[in-house]
Amino acid sequence: MSKKVVLVTGGGRGIGREICMAFASENTHIALTYTRDAQSAEQVKQTLTARHISCSVHPLNVQNFSLCQSVVDAVEREYGTINVLVNNAGITLSKQFVNCDETENEAVLSTNLQGVMNMTLATVPSLKKSTKNAELGRIVNISSNTSLCGNAGQVAYSVTKAGVNGFTRVCARTLAQYDIVVNAVAPGYIDTDMTHDLPESTYSHVLKVSAMKRTGRVEDVSAIVQLLCDDHCQYMTGQVIHIDGGKFC
Repeated sequence: MSKKVVLVTGGGRGIGREICMAFASENTHIALTYTRDAQSAEQVKQTLTARHISCSVHPLNVQNFSLCQSVVDAVEREYGTINVLVNNAGITLSKQFVNCDETENEAVLSTNLQGVMNMTLATVPSLKKSTKNAELGRIVNISSNTSLCGNAGQVAYSVTKAGVNGFTRVCARTLAQYDIVVNAVAPGYIDTDMTHDLPESTYSHVLKVSAMKRTGRVEDVSAIVQLLCDDHCQYMTGQVIHIDGGKFC
């Protein structure tokens, strides 16, 4: 049986790192990208290599389509056609909209939404080739609970994640003819470096409105991503799965 090739953007830290670790228990080659933290990305590679899992690390700014295409080409040369794409790379901005400048909003929009579109467009030709071997191609986009609730002080972030949801549904309809399924997971407040930067008031609000009265773990997200890519999960596409402990906005 040939190994699955899994490409995870933003795979060096937080949720992305845990997604890489989840797939490492399978028969996989893993390629991950990072933007700034090369050391963390290399640590993920070292951990996987110690488990005898082949892993490659690629610096990438997902805002640039040509760079996305270059990474896809490099992964194909090393491992073959890509079976799974996880669009995880993203940044946040905790600031009232009226106080944001154009540059700050542009960075969030270009990374979180255009970046997902760039990586998907670059990877689809490879996914289409993999489906010729009677396998489903998989795309999982990492969205956010803010796409539904719209957190105050996170306008650009919430807008991009709502866009990711819409993009997921359109791609699911468009790519089904090629046996490529597309879904999104929308985490709530997950304990990562990114959420550590949020105000204490946001954390208190989460505990107040969450049915489970606690934050989530990165493993809660990676488990669902892995499920969506399982060979037995073949009839779910175009869905946005909220992983938020019952956070009702």
